[in-house]
Amino acid sequence: VRWWWFSFAAAAVEVVGGVRYEISGPDVAADHAADAAVLVVCNHHCRLDWLYLWAVAARHDRAGGVHITLKDGLRHVPLFGWAMQAFGFAFLSRGDRAADVDALGRSLAAAAAAGPCWALIFPEGTDLSPSNVEKSRAFGRTLRPPVAWDRVLVPRAAGVAAAVRALGEDLDAVYDATISYDGLAGRPDEAGLLRGAFPATVRVRVDRTSSHDLPRAVRVGDPSATKLWLFEKWAHKEKHLD
Repeated sequence: VRWWWFSFAAAAVEVVGGVRYEISGPDVAADHAADAAVLVVCNHHCRLDWLYLWAVAARHDRAGGVHITLKDGLRHVPLFGWAMQAFGFAFLSRGDRAADVDALGRSLAAAAAAGPCWALIFPEGTDLSPSNVEKSRAFGRTLRPPVAWDRVLVPRAAGVAAAVRALGEDLDAVYDATISYDGLAGRPDEAGLLRGAFPATVRVRVDRTSSHDLPRAVRVGDPSATKLWLFEKWAHKEKHLD
């Protein structure tokens, strides 16, 4: 059922919406069929990034293994929210970090045990709205060294570290995805989607890191090491999106 749901949705975006995908990266042409458990970390350009990334999962032949981390408010959205609950996805309250980390860990561990898993997580926690950019830049100024990013938000490490711990020895690779859109005034949103306004092109760069090539502290889910690793990746995203 999950395979049909995500394959159909991905096809609808491309066929009905007329969206063209440009997927790049050093490993884009490689066969990663052996990657049974994958953690996908992505910048959060808009609230619909998860929808436009389903086609990437389908191209990796992982439409049936998609696992998404969602805001708790989406749990009761008719049809969509009900389906996501049935698929066992993680719903995070954003108000209780310990409970959110526990919910994420349990749902991912169950997903990995059930079969191939393509787990998508947005470390920024929210989308690239002007107000969120302002808040992120203010937070970035408090860091040492400070960061001042406009095209990505400061990532948070707790969820990624929890995901790595939950997948454990099953984790085959981390896919670092960078998404951007062309051919649409403003950022994609739900209102535009209902009007039939789709981006002309979705660009996704995917950089694969084998679990064996992750720093050891990241591989065991250490939050401090994961934060440093994410900051390095996000600095590259900021330059790539410039």
